[in-house]
Formats: sequence, structure tokens, C-alpha cells
Amino acid sequence: LSQGFQSLLKQRAIQSTRAYIGITKQKELPVLIPDVELQERFVSKLTDIKKNATAMKSGIQNSANLFASLQQRAFRGEL
Repeated sequence: LSQGFQSLLKQRAIQSTRAYIGITKQKELPVLIPDVELQERFVSKLTDIKKNATAMKSGIQNSANLFASLQQRAFRGEL
């Protein structure tokens, strides 16, 4: 949280056992929403990361399959 927003929360919080902001006061809090271009860049980066993760998982699985095959051949004395 930014310092400004933390300060705003402290101003609006009711002190009891712990700081509390009622639902009606929460509705009055400002919400910062990044512009559409920044949101689209974020989605693009996230999509790239997911594609890379999928490729890496596939590569790991292929390596495991190749190792298992090689291991079986070694135990059968085929190597």
C-alpha cells in the first residue's frame, strides 16, 4: 500500500480492539485502476509466462520419460 493510502486508512479507521473501517466507509475509499494499456501489457506478460511454464513442464515430462526409458534399457542389459 502506498503511504498516502495507508494514511487515508488510518484517518478513517475506528479504533476499538483493532482498527476497523465499516462497509459504508469502505465504499467511499478511492480505488486506483491502471489504464487499459497497462492492463493489456500485464495480461500479455502473464500469457507469456504461462506459455513458458507450460513448455517447461512439457520439457521436464519429456526428460523424465526419456530417463525412464533409458533406465529400463540399462536394467535389461540393452545398453
